[in-house]
Amino acid sequence: MALALAQLRVALGVGWLATSASELGSCMLRCLAGVTGVRAVSGFARMAAAGAGSDEVRAVEPHWLLKGTVIQGFGRGSKELGIPTANLDAKCLSEAGVDDNNSSGEGVVSGIYCGFACLPRATEERSKGVHPMVMSIGWNPFYKNKERTVEPWILHDYGTDFHGEELRLLVCCYIRPEQNFTSLEALVERIHEDARVTKVTLEREEYKDLAGHTFLRG
Repeated sequence: MALALAQLRVALGVGWLATSASELGSCMLRCLAGVTGVRAVSGFARMAAAGAGSDEVRAVEPHWLLKGTVIQGFGRGSKELGIPTANLDAKCLSEAGVDDNNSSGEGVVSGIYCGFACLPRATEERSKGVHPMVMSIGWNPFYKNKERTVEPWILHDYGTDFHGEELRLLVCCYIRPEQNFTSLEALVERIHEDARVTKVTLEREEYKDLAGHTFLRG
């Protein structure tokens, strides 16, 4: 498994290149076969080949139940990207038991995931409720981060900052691997595409009722 994860990091690291989509898909199949929650199946190579615009996702089973205090991030989401993300300490992965390697989260495949989010202690009416979210787990190769990050973008306008609040996430699907981009515009475009895929996915019969999971409301 360690070798498979190493192969994945090489393939999906800063400025990764694959000679073909099928080669990338094959590598991902080998790597995901031993990774917690993400099941590698025969359709995964086809998903990789489909690329941007594909609505195909892979179920995360069992679903991840993550929680933590919203912390201060790099300040890039709202200012540079126009995408206000929340930030959780990466230790939330090991605390939830989804990291099968170590406390840094190295056992979890870097990539884009989706599911539902809730601020269970919210007091303002606008901040209450369960909402769709799309989340990046990884190293943000475009910015060359030195630390692994967990950054959900909750698809709801809270109208206020909620640093210091408890945030709960139910992660049910894996959308795509982490990747680098040639421009800020390309990165923003892909993030919005991930949000579109998230909305479509979470409306499916097998996922939409997860918004009522008791974990989310504390």
